[in-house]
Amino acid sequence: MKKQDNKPMYPNNEGLIYYAAILDRRRENKESMYPIRYRVTHKRKQVYYNSGYSCTLEDWETLETSKSHEKSKLRKSIKDGLTVIEDLCV
Repeated sequence: MKKQDNKPMYPNNEGLIYYAAILDRRRENKESMYPIRYRVTHKRKQVYYNSGYSCTLEDWETLETSKSHEKSKLRKSIKDGLTVIEDLCV
């Protein structure tokens, strides 16, 4: 899979600050899972924050549309983390 195909989940643009949840494919753990990170961009400088969650590439691709209980809990946790970032940015 190409790097361009790894689209951020829930991207937001609040004025000069851009933030999104991404799957960090640079680091893979022993279970073939990748960490989910929050990317915050301000004045073209990117900072990554660890969310504490990880998932497989296949799970990430279906995370937004899946109706399974486990994935919906993960999706809600990711959104809650982005809400915290949004509150800090405002």
